[in-house]
Amino acid sequence: MGKAPAFQFYAAEYLADENVQLLSLEQEGAYIRLLAYCWREGSIPAEPLKLSRLCKGCDVEMLAGVLALFRPSELDGRLSHKWLDDEREKHESYRLKQAANGARGGRPSKHNPSQSETKGFGLLGVSQNEPKKGLLLLLLLRLPLQLKTKSKRLLSRSARLMQDTKNFETWRATTGITRILRSRCHGMPAKRSSSAACCRPILC
Repeated sequence: MGKAPAFQFYAAEYLADENVQLLSLEQEGAYIRLLAYCWREGSIPAEPLKLSRLCKGCDVEMLAGVLALFRPSELDGRLSHKWLDDEREKHESYRLKQAANGARGGRPSKHNPSQSETKGFGLLGVSQNEPKKGLLLLLLLRLPLQLKTKSKRLLSRSARLMQDTKNFETWRATTGITRILRSRCHGMPAKRSSSAACCRPILC
């Protein structure tokens, strides 16, 4: 991975820095320019003449106040800046963390024990991380209620069928008696139905 192309510039901290406030506008412009070079290259040359060229021919004496804000680098003949070094370490730490997460398949989920105890369980105390098990348990608990409802429906249907059968038998017996009475009144032999076989002859 290449170098980070940018760094965080905190305007409030920059304007509140006493060293910045003591610089002239010309020195401050040179300071910003050298910060950009230092971030891009990792360091800047310590030779005043080279720095003057980087700052578009600024006066060497004017750059003396700017160089005081830098410190010697690990490389000989170079200067670095503490603020930029800290920012570079933050970038590198973040890059390594992201690379490790990517190797594990993505960002790891945040584990909060207190949240697991309270919000980590949904309906019926089933963990939200196991939706299939929770759905199965819910269906098993609802099964007796469904069976009870179906049993009530079957009993209701059976009662209606029994009532219909009773009504039919009553209608059949009544119809048979009516036929016998009609046949007696008209002097015709009656055909007794099986339901009216036990009835005695009745004279009109």
